[in-house]
Formats: sequence, C-alpha cells, structure tokens
Amino acid sequence: MQAQKTIDRLPKLFHVCMVLMLFFFAASIILGISNKKLALDIEVLEIFLLSAAEVKPNFEESLNFYTEGAQDAIDYVQTLRPDSEGEYIDFISSVEGIGQNLALDVNLESLDTPKPDNLGSVLRYRVEFFGSRNDLIAFLKELEALPYYVRVETLQYKSLEFAVGPQGQLAQNVVLTLQLYVR
Repeated sequence: MQAQKTIDRLPKLFHVCMVLMLFFFAASIILGISNKKLALDIEVLEIFLLSAAEVKPNFEESLNFYTEGAQDAIDYVQTLRPDSEGEYIDFISSVEGIGQNLALDVNLESLDTPKPDNLGSVLRYRVEFFGSRNDLIAFLKELEALPYYVRVETLQYKSLEFAVGPQGQLAQNVVLTLQLYVR
C-alpha cells in the first residue's frame, strides 16, 4: 500500500515541479530582457561620458569670453550719465540746440522726478513744439545721437490739421516726456 501512495503522489509532484519550472523560466526571461535594456542604457551613458570627457569646458575661459566686454560697456554707459549740474545744463542746451538746428520752437520744462528705479536716478523733462511728422522723426534721431542715456517716456503727436488752437493760433502738437538717467 505504501508503494501505491508514493506512486499517486508522483504526478502531483511532477505538476508542482512543472509549475515551478515555468515560473522560473518566465522570471529568467523577464530578468534577461531587463538586463539587456540595462546593458543598452549603460552603453549609451558610456558613449555620452566619452563625448562629455572630450568637451571638458573650461569655465573660467567661458566666463571671460562672455564677460570680456562687460566692463567696457559699463564704463561707456557711465559716461552717458551726467553727474553734475553743469552736465544737466549741457543736456538742456543740447536739446534746445536740436530745436534750433531743425528750426523748431522748442519749449523745454523740468518735471517732478520719481524715485530711482532699477536703472537708476532720472531727471524728467517735457519737450513741446509745433511740427510735422518729419520734424518729429528728425528731432528723435537727433535726440538719439546725443551722448546721453535718454529714454522717451511718452510721446503725443496731433496731426497738423488738428493743431489749430483757439483764435486760429497754432498750438504745439508734439509733446515728449524724456527721462535723463543720471549718476
């Protein structure tokens, strides 16, 4: 009888072994595929590291390359920013000179100055004159050519046909607000 029980258990043991073999076979295939993907990733990374080793950037040279002209530019911008009352008067004279050169009757008025912004302190001026669109463009070109750091804050232009004021007088049709950056 004992031999009969052993023989009956043998197919069950065989089935358990087959299930375990299939499980381990599937696990080894999954691990093999994962190992192959990992090996491919390592190969790609090794190629990248070889390429990166050839580049080896010198950060000091890069920094010098990108900033070599920065101090010259800063020094130049500082020369465009007046720092004395005499230089402010020179700016006003230059703006009035532009008006004289273009035969424009320029009215220049100083405005309240706001608090300094991230670009620095400014002096504000209002410039008014009567002129055509070409006069305005010529004035702006001459203003741009001045050796000062100037920003046109606002520009108002009325067409010449609407520039006639009360009693038939010609009103100033161009109004500019300028910011002169100072030290």
